[in-house]
Amino acid sequence: MILVKRVSVLIVCLMLPVLLMAQKVTLVKPESHTFYLNTLNSAKDSSYNDIIRLYDVYLEKNPSDYLVQIEKCKVIDQAYYDNYEEYNPKYEEFDACLHSLVVKFPSEPEVLLFKADHTYGDSAKLFLENVIEQYDKDQSRWKGKGIWKIYEQLARYYDDDEGTATAIRYAEMAKTENDTLDLSLFLAQQYKKQKLNSIAIAVLSAGIDSTGAAYELNQKGKLLLELGAPDKALEAFQIARRDTANWIDSGNLAQALIENGLASEAREYLVKEAESTWSHPKSLQKLLDYDMRFGNADSAKAVYTRMVNENFWYDALGVNRLKLFWYAPTQGWSISDVAHILLLLVLFLVIFILPYLWILPIYNIGLFLKNRKGLILPESDFRWGLRHFWMLSFLWLTWDLIAELIFNYNDWISVYTSNQSADVGELISKVEADTSLFFMTGMLIITCFFVKKSDLSIFWGGTWASGESIGRGIGAAFLLKFAAGLLMGFFKIFDFASIDFAPLLSVNDSIISINKYYHPMIGALFVVILVPIYEEVIFRGVILSAIEKHFKFVWANIFQATLFALLHMELKFIPFYILFGFLAGYLRSRSQSLLPGIVMHIVNNFMAFLSILWLGNRLNM
Repeated sequence: MILVKRVSVLIVCLMLPVLLMAQKVTLVKPESHTFYLNTLNSAKDSSYNDIIRLYDVYLEKNPSDYLVQIEKCKVIDQAYYDNYEEYNPKYEEFDACLHSLVVKFPSEPEVLLFKADHTYGDSAKLFLENVIEQYDKDQSRWKGKGIWKIYEQLARYYDDDEGTATAIRYAEMAKTENDTLDLSLFLAQQYKKQKLNSIAIAVLSAGIDSTGAAYELNQKGKLLLELGAPDKALEAFQIARRDTANWIDSGNLAQALIENGLASEAREYLVKEAESTWSHPKSLQKLLDYDMRFGNADSAKAVYTRMVNENFWYDALGVNRLKLFWYAPTQGWSISDVAHILLLLVLFLVIFILPYLWILPIYNIGLFLKNRKGLILPESDFRWGLRHFWMLSFLWLTWDLIAELIFNYNDWISVYTSNQSADVGELISKVEADTSLFFMTGMLIITCFFVKKSDLSIFWGGTWASGESIGRGIGAAFLLKFAAGLLMGFFKIFDFASIDFAPLLSVNDSIISINKYYHPMIGALFVVILVPIYEEVIFRGVILSAIEKHFKFVWANIFQATLFALLHMELKFIPFYILFGFLAGYLRSRSQSLLPGIVMHIVNNFMAFLSILWLGNRLNM
């Protein structure tokens, strides 16, 4: 067969000049671009010009045959294309061919589809939308020509956070035009971006068996796991397993088996994933967690030993070794195991020292202002000083580190020791909910250690009556609501960000996660009541009190408000949080009480929680 093919190619190459001459007598229509590209594999340099001349002679006599001109452009595009370099040395010639084609036939569907395949970036969006306008004016020309391809391309061009709704609209229109088109994975990804998880699950569930491609089925299964539908995920993975010639996502298949109560069948797939070279160290960590949960002490120790022998940094801080000790305390310790724990202790020592980076400058600058500049500061009714600020900083950093080590340690280790991206920071997840509850509970307990019985008067005492403090706190909350509206309007005018709802709370994804995986009353208890109380004690109590003993109140208030904004980790809302913190500090100064700030904080968070609860209800549609 190979000999026959080579002979055929040779014959075609020899016949090209004859065909050109024959066209003077009888015009011969050129073959498809694929036919000629096959001949170029053996005689590229000697045949390319003859092939192009063959097209040109035909098109000179048949200038309206745009299908043949498309074939000519395809030859120019692909004849010398270097797949390795992703470069076509004939690019300018191809571009001229394409431009001429579009100029001559600006409304032919096949021409526009060909142009669409070779237009990129923002200009592609504009071109594709212009094609849609032409289609709307004269749909009869496009019957059976594939307008769905244009809709699909537009959907994928709008595949970003700003254009998600538009991407969904075009994808649905593509499906309407071509009912055999499977865009379930793409649509589910868009609905997930909009936090409409239940719709995403429904779309994926309806399209699980619409493709037999193992790779796409694995992607669907993984997404279904992320969306909290392990039964449907397992169905997708099981269909993917039928295609034995393709790669199977063993790790996620194992997770689906475990979540469906089939843990005994999961280990073999975790072992397969661990044996692959691309998935370390996450796959070894998964296997270790499995053995500590479902296996035995010896197998868990063996997996751990393999993990750290392959790379010391796969358990850099010894957290997995501590878990193994808790699970199997009789397993022996190696020098490497001890070294990991020492690194963890060194990290805690660094956190112990770190607060001095801001405590010492505050102390020394304040001392300079008092001794050299004669700064005189009024007495404060709040007893907390820099010693308390240092202790609070240390405990905050320590508790935050502990939360990360417990809930996200393996993900972060994977990021720093593997070329593969890790699934860190899933916005709405059980891990996010657990991490948030753990951190907030710890900070509430830490705050209690800073409040003595004698401090209780700052919650309802001061220069204002309790009723006045409550009323002014409520008024300040609505003032903040107005300020938040102005900030959103500013963002929309200048297109700085896409705002889903009022920026009244930084932990919205955490609270959505809590509401989804726990009862909403737990979220309400923390975000509406407990968080406002301990944050006011921390920022307007301990921190503001400590700094105002060394600086004028206005500078101390700006410092704590800025710190409050930065720790909320929402850069685009920093102006709002600075205003929030500054206003709360001002209320504390005027009233000599934390009550107005706590009321303002509670009302603000209550309004935010209602918005979050409404969004959560949308998630469960």
